[in-house]
Amino acid sequence: MSGPQAAGTLGRMSAPSRPDKPAGQLRRLLDRLSTSQDDLHSAELRQDAEDAGCVKIGECGDRQVVKVTGTLRTVTLRPRAGVPALEAELFDGTAALDVVWLGRRSIVGVEPGRRLIASGRISMSHGRRVLFNPKYELRPLGQEYRVTSDDKWASDGAGPPGGATRGAEHPPARAEGAPDVHETAEGADAARSKAAADTALLEAFGGVRGMVDTTVPGLVFVLIYMIKRDIHVAAIAALALTVLLAVARLARKETLKHAFSGVFGVAFGAVFAMMSGDAKNFYLPGMLYTLGLAVAYVLSAIFRFPLIGVLLGPILKENLSWRTRNPGRLRAYTKATWAWGLILLGKSAILFPLYWWGDATQLGWVKVALGIPPFLLCVYLTWIFLAKAPPPIDVIAEMEAEEAERERAEREREAQRAVTDAVVESVARQTTDAVLERLTTDPDRARRDGSAR
Repeated sequence: MSGPQAAGTLGRMSAPSRPDKPAGQLRRLLDRLSTSQDDLHSAELRQDAEDAGCVKIGECGDRQVVKVTGTLRTVTLRPRAGVPALEAELFDGTAALDVVWLGRRSIVGVEPGRRLIASGRISMSHGRRVLFNPKYELRPLGQEYRVTSDDKWASDGAGPPGGATRGAEHPPARAEGAPDVHETAEGADAARSKAAADTALLEAFGGVRGMVDTTVPGLVFVLIYMIKRDIHVAAIAALALTVLLAVARLARKETLKHAFSGVFGVAFGAVFAMMSGDAKNFYLPGMLYTLGLAVAYVLSAIFRFPLIGVLLGPILKENLSWRTRNPGRLRAYTKATWAWGLILLGKSAILFPLYWWGDATQLGWVKVALGIPPFLLCVYLTWIFLAKAPPPIDVIAEMEAEEAERERAEREREAQRAVTDAVVESVARQTTDAVLERLTTDPDRARRDGSAR
């Protein structure tokens, strides 16, 4: 803190509090007596949002990234298109917005009357502001007192106005070792993010079976070539093993993308080796693929379109939302993509000199040795980066929720239209009956009047 600022602060802290003038106290008392409790509460919420540096909800626009605060009026569980969704109405004294946590049935501490800070991108749904899966912070229970210009005792050290005690206004101390509600919610989000990252990595890169499909055929080739010194036998054996692994995956009804990539890689390598008569060419297609993939990873990271995010986004149901709506995940995917690119470039830097100046046996053993460890290192680093990143935004659930909301609105419009038609029809029928009744009664009355005269 600079000298003038520190001096000003110390001056304010040491200066004795000056009592308010009687006229000012009377005016504030009259204002409070003439103002409803709802208006007072709204004014308090508006001041609280201003003190917290948050945007007023009434000033939020569509697609705007905002940080808002207020009180939760209602909290309801309202499934959207079969997906659980916890919905809460947040009010800050200027307007209200709906906070929706897709995939959640309950959140510890999220309850009516609780104050909350939420940040995210505003969406408009049927004229209402909505925040889907925002980053949120629960205000501690009991922290209802806010320092204002009228409450100088809070900073000057004077007693509270009206003889109140500080313990009644300030939040109670949290017991040592007791978990904070905000920490519990953040921990739950982090756990879900880690579980999602684990599942995505296993599905995207094939897991243990994927490593077996891509490593064992090369091992078989180098072993048989060392024993037989026959390129054709070694290549055919490796190809046969790859086909057998693909058939085993097919029988287990597992994904075939890793098995097929192994079949094509081994097939190209076998063809190159048998046509050229050089056993080292068996590994050339895989080496070129690794080098090309490394260059693609590096270029995509440079141009801020990381391939790891492109690969994992659909699996995590966030698609490409991380590019514009989740900067934390964009950074994590960029770091992971750099890791993959640099590790694969290092692997290529080891293999290509052996291809040019080594023999087939040396190249084969080094190729097998560099198959699994770099892959595991890449997967581990990716897992670390994603575990520390914000949770993914489930855009699939958002689209389903929007579609369900449109369908619900359409059903409501149809129901309203049916009610309106029924009311119009009823009024028309009653009017018609009244007119007919009057037409039938008027001639009878006229004849009675004539006979009486």
